Amino acid sequence: MALFGCHKEKLGWFTASFDLDSQGELASMPRAYETMLIVRPDISDEPLQQLLTEQESLLRENGATGLEITNRGKRRFAGFEMKKFKEGLYIQFNYEAEPRAVATWEKNLRINESILRYMTLRLD
Repeated sequence: MALFGCHKEKLGWFTASFDLDSQGELASMPRAYETMLIVRPDISDEPLQQLLTEQESLLRENGATGLEITNRGKRRFAGFEMKKFKEGLYIQFNYEAEPRAVATWEKNLRINESILRYMTLRLD
């Protein structure tokens, strides 16, 4: 499938870039991604496990493969606050998925109140 362009969209605090096919749809070629979530620091172990299980199942339902989840621990923010928190719990997701699956998952991340912030990078 030939890619015909790149679409950039302003999404909150960063700009996302998506590859488009000839119909202007997101290209459906699996790629490697890394997503870092910053989760509320006051979340306990059981709700954190439930959150991670929900996010993992959402990714898998949308066709993600090779999913690895790493808890990077709690870290203090460098002189600023996010939603009145001075620290956050960093969770890293590495996976392969189609761009459409990543866009669908990010919509869910935006509305989840336990997630302070997230960033997805394409690893090509």
